[in-house]
Amino acid sequence: RGKDDKWFLMLNFWDTHRDYQIDRATLDHAAASGPSPEWPDAQVIEDHQSLYGAATAQDLHSAYGDRSPNPEVTPHAISNRIDFEQLINGYDGAISYMDYHVGRILAKLKELGIEDDTAVIFTADHGEAFGEHGIYGEHAFAHPATTRVPLIVHWPGVTDKLTPEKQAHDGLFYHLDFGPTICDMLGIPTPEGWHGKSFAPVLRGEPFEGRDSLVLTQGVHTFQRAVRQGDLLYIRTLHPGTYKI
Repeated sequence: RGKDDKWFLMLNFWDTHRDYQIDRATLDHAAASGPSPEWPDAQVIEDHQSLYGAATAQDLHSAYGDRSPNPEVTPHAISNRIDFEQLINGYDGAISYMDYHVGRILAKLKELGIEDDTAVIFTADHGEAFGEHGIYGEHAFAHPATTRVPLIVHWPGVTDKLTPEKQAHDGLFYHLDFGPTICDMLGIPTPEGWHGKSFAPVLRGEPFEGRDSLVLTQGVHTFQRAVRQGDLLYIRTLHPGTYKI
């Protein structure tokens, strides 16, 4: 389809989800790329041993103490810093594996001679907690570790003309803002009934505030909802008893 005049392609990579199905070479490459985060330290991990529930330190693979299906990459549990570092290396290795294949796609665009005519948007549906609120390798809460996601937009002839200070924006957005933004950039009307808000001015380097607040929902185990306004975050949990809040 790359030689067609108009096309749209959406790819969904699953590789950065635990249990990080990568080989030993990729794991070792990730381990050699740099140290793991200093937090959580040994004391925090020890404190987390008393928690229970899916994706906690001792119930990493379920709420029933299941063992890791891929122990060479992902540990059975997070009992100490060694286990945590292994988990991080698996996550980083999965990112590296995905990055390689994204690179293949971008190289193909260049090979076809259409890289200057193709907009590329990269994002994710959720983040991943690594110790926050006692959760490891999972997205069980509506806190920033889960709800702050990557968003990279390359729009040829537009974003590549931005000055460095305008190449990043700290406003608040929803995923549903993508649709109106793409319509705006293509110069076509946004369909009636869509609730998204175009952030095309950001891509053009124009003044734009983003949304005043966000209502967020996440937590396959906790059914949480949150309201984010500026630096304030209010979280409501249907069943807080299982996890440390």
